[in-house]
Amino acid sequence: MKSLPGKILLMLIFPSALLFAAPDYVSVYKSASEAMLGRASSRASVISVPLNDFDRAETLPVKGDEGISTCVMIDASVKDAVEVLLEKRDFILVEGSVISRESYGNDYMYTFTWDQYGFSVKFGFEHNLDIIEPVINDAYPDNSYLAGAVLRDFSDNYSLKIYEAEDVLAPRDGKPDFIEAMLSATVIGSTFQPMLGVRDGLGVLNQLGLAVSSSGVLEHPELYEYRKFHHAGDEIYSFVYRIMGMEGDFITNLFNTVTGISLKQPDDGMVMLPEDFFVLRKGDNTDYSMFFYDILKRAGYEVKFIVIDSGEDSGALYSTVFFLEEGGEQWGRIDSYSLDRYFAERWKRLPALVFSSTVRYFEPDTDRIFQSGMIELPPPSLWHTALY
Repeated sequence: MKSLPGKILLMLIFPSALLFAAPDYVSVYKSASEAMLGRASSRASVISVPLNDFDRAETLPVKGDEGISTCVMIDASVKDAVEVLLEKRDFILVEGSVISRESYGNDYMYTFTWDQYGFSVKFGFEHNLDIIEPVINDAYPDNSYLAGAVLRDFSDNYSLKIYEAEDVLAPRDGKPDFIEAMLSATVIGSTFQPMLGVRDGLGVLNQLGLAVSSSGVLEHPELYEYRKFHHAGDEIYSFVYRIMGMEGDFITNLFNTVTGISLKQPDDGMVMLPEDFFVLRKGDNTDYSMFFYDILKRAGYEVKFIVIDSGEDSGALYSTVFFLEEGGEQWGRIDSYSLDRYFAERWKRLPALVFSSTVRYFEPDTDRIFQSGMIELPPPSLWHTALY
């Protein structure tokens, strides 16, 4: 791999499954009340969701412009650890999953993507005892001692505010409702919830405090963000860094993994955004090529997205990607059909080598493709000829 531009990403190395040791489902009380920030007056019935179900759901903004406040508590040590780890970085990778943050007014919003289950949540650490105290008093109307102890717990820690949650109960059915927000909060909430009427969380971030003092820390080059992902950015980063962590060659592993998990479809004349292709896991050869182009460019390779006219009677055009191999002396080629390594010393020789014949080709403006979803054919004067 070439030396990559950009900032430094922190990768945390733990003993296997230390960070994300958790049950295979998450539960909340069915009567969790939005008016009471998620506290349930009745604990007779629960809603349980297998973690694997999150893979079929989508992370969407919750109802309301300012997020959903909950009384799901999260340990102060988690916030402290996140602040330390993200002090000089945009995001961190932990056991294949991503934690990132972005400015929100005078504070931050955080995104946690749990790659193993396809789970993602956008949340904030809230410390608003004015809205928590009435809920506590309602939970313990006849026991001021317990009410005071729970209030001190929330004073020392934080409650979770959810900005984006998984629509796991009704996939693709509008914005996540309050119960879905509670489910997402409970995944990352502390394993002990002091409030009566709130289910214990899975606490998947509880071990972050260990990371701060851990000696098992590895700095890893950050991907070069030449354009912003429209969505699914954390999932794609997590996927790519997992490929980088595999034994062997990055490009070979990338090709084998992408072609192995994606379904190839006939050409439809349109071009998906790479992030749409990643989420749908299917597309035509042009969609595969655009995805490879995007990832290799982010990884610091010099890349060329090329459209070739084979000269056949069908008039079909062929899209492929050429990339400069490590060492900068030879070019390779990658698309849904083939990965050819160290193919030629000059990339302009490659279009003819792909078809073993003299062909015409051009290099489109990829920024315009990302914007329009189409490849616009140039006038004949802008086509080039590659001699075989």
